[in-house]
Amino acid sequence: MAIALAFLMRYWRDTLIGVLLIGLLLAWHSHNVALVERGKALERLRVSDSTIVVLQNQKARIDTVYRRDTMRLREVSANTAALRDTLFKNIHDTTVVLRYVKSSDSTIQTCKETLQTCEQAKAILTQERDTWKARALTIPVARPSGSHWRSNLLWGTIGAAVGYFAHR
Repeated sequence: MAIALAFLMRYWRDTLIGVLLIGLLLAWHSHNVALVERGKALERLRVSDSTIVVLQNQKARIDTVYRRDTMRLREVSANTAALRDTLFKNIHDTTVVLRYVKSSDSTIQTCKETLQTCEQAKAILTQERDTWKARALTIPVARPSGSHWRSNLLWGTIGAAVGYFAHR
């Protein structure tokens, strides 16, 4: 212990410079890591913004398809109901039965298409919600923090080293 204390007393300036240089290197590394994390967060924000734009365009298209399919479904359902009523009145006519079967098949197909459109819209809305959540979690990382202790430590160490060499 006494030897270490004597060594520090004799070479205190060199030891101080070494400690300052190590502090400078650690602060510099920490600062660079923070900048890399901020850059990654900004890139995630950029990607999420472009994803949201694409999803909104798809949502508008799917909404149009859904409205068209829904109107077609109403029309086909009305025709099927009219044919069914006619069929029950004239059960002996084979052409009416064939038209009713064809109309029923058309109604079922239209229902399937409408349900498929609803599932697509649901998937897009879920993906959009998840993108907004990820974006909300990324925003605090992308903003610079209020305390810049890494930068202050870095510039303080540089200033101390410059001051030491200027007065030497």
